[in-house]
Amino acid sequence: MERGSNPVSPRKDDEMKHEMEGHLGSGRPTHVEEAYEPEPPADDDVRVDPGGPVPPPGEEREQAQADTAAEALRGELARRLERAAFPADRQTVLDVLEAHHAPEAAPGCRATAAGRR
Repeated sequence: MERGSNPVSPRKDDEMKHEMEGHLGSGRPTHVEEAYEPEPPADDDVRVDPGGPVPPPGEEREQAQADTAAEALRGELARRLERAAFPADRQTVLDVLEAHHAPEAAPGCRATAAGRR
């Protein structure tokens, strides 16, 4: 006798398999009544982009990559800076970064600040 965690007997399992055979093999709904069919999407439903989270190549992707880089820079700055440094101007922030031995964050901050001038 097989011991397992199956909640139904082998006979019941075969019966359920036989009941589902038409549904699994047909590739289309098998219900007679319309009430059991899934509803089609409404006209005002939000359309989900099947492309996924990666934007298509071009300007949109470049903007997304720039946003990601800026977010990473902000995270690095938040990790390295302390609240006592604020309010501060650009040079004060750079000085605090260098005082905290964060030279890898300072070039990104300089490049971002230079790009916005």
